[in-house]
Amino acid sequence: MSSIQTAAQAARDATQDAATIALLTGLIGPLTTAEEAAAIAAAAPSVEAAASVAAALASAEAASAALEAATEATETDSCLVSKRWLGPGRRVELSPRATPLPFCLKHTAPINPPSNQDEIPDEQNCVNKIGETATYTKADVLAALEQGARYKLGNQQGTKGKYPHTFGNTAGVDTVITNAACAGQTILEFPILSDGALVNVSKNKQFDVGTERVLFTIDAAGQTLYCGTITHHSPTKVPNPNGGPPLDPFTNC
Repeated sequence: MSSIQTAAQAARDATQDAATIALLTGLIGPLTTAEEAAAIAAAAPSVEAAASVAAALASAEAASAALEAATEATETDSCLVSKRWLGPGRRVELSPRATPLPFCLKHTAPINPPSNQDEIPDEQNCVNKIGETATYTKADVLAALEQGARYKLGNQQGTKGKYPHTFGNTAGVDTVITNAACAGQTILEFPILSDGALVNVSKNKQFDVGTERVLFTIDAAGQTLYCGTITHHSPTKVPNPNGGPPLDPFTNC
């Protein structure tokens, strides 16, 4: 039995997951090339199972090919896979093909709801810059705010827009009225998507985050405060009074 097959046997014996056991049983067969490893990983029922292939192949060149195939086949980001499974000198890069799993968020502890959550309407209608109306429930707003808080507490940002980032409320451009309790504090903005989905895309990745944002503050203890829900409402950009590129005006929903 080859060293790869021996490693696969050990990995199979150590796991209790049925899908992983089945996958590693196939791996113990006549596996000798990177192409075969990639083929097995592509057939994996989940990226967790494919990760076990990578673990079994940690000393083989086939490991990188296996992870590449698994990421593409499962439409799941490879951030789930620990770097140690790839052996010394190797790295796992976040795939641009799919959104990272919650595992990728550095701050995973519970997030307290905003102290003024009772001020969030049960539904809000936002008329965007092309005249469409999007309706968001209180749950949509709270979910986006929670994820924005996780990014902030984990010192992470998502998408090329680098959310959450400070909301400027630029005079002469934006016509946003924020909650009085947020006055004098640093207000952050984070996207709310029209399908209720959350932004789980790593920094510098292009991703359409729509036109609506939740505004919030967060203190050192992680307590948040809801400051408003806003949308890009103008069909055209306006000059930036501070210089720089034109801006998309915001207004309240």
